[in-house]
Amino acid sequence: MLGSGLGRVYPKRNIGLAKRIERQGAVISEFSPCTEPRRHTFPQRNRIVTGLSEAVVVVQAGPRSGALISADFALQQGRELCAVPGSVREPLAQGTNDLLKDGAHFVTCTQDVLDLVHGVATAPAPTDALGLQILEALGLGAASHDLSTRLQTPPEQIERALARLELGGQVRATLFGYSIPEPVRTH
Repeated sequence: MLGSGLGRVYPKRNIGLAKRIERQGAVISEFSPCTEPRRHTFPQRNRIVTGLSEAVVVVQAGPRSGALISADFALQQGRELCAVPGSVREPLAQGTNDLLKDGAHFVTCTQDVLDLVHGVATAPAPTDALGLQILEALGLGAASHDLSTRLQTPPEQIERALARLELGGQVRATLFGYSIPEPVRTH
């Protein structure tokens, strides 16, 4: 979702990212194609983003941050509002700490948010055949964008299975698709 027109990706260094997203998703904007990014276009964009979200998490926010505008949209739209606490000495934590004082959900990790949103919990190892097939294919070096063809399964089913696997920590999204995370090693 852009805070500008589709012909004015901002910042310009994100043009490559927008092109990669377009290959498997959609870059969208409510603005006409040549609309330049302006201060007022970003809150307009965030109104839509918060409306599409089940929960909004504010990680950092100064006292006059645009993130606080998004937090207001979330509350107006009946979305769960979460905030990550910060040091009282840090100016960029003032907004998040104020949100917490005003009743935002206190979160410190992904699991906190997942537990809040409809009781979604981190999934255990996949028990469905498709999830197991995806893990096997990725483990053998298959690229995630080839999974639909390789497994002869519709792309939307692959995407849903990948989302479940990501929530469960069995795969992680990278710039190049999905991969199986390296095991954590302790010494």
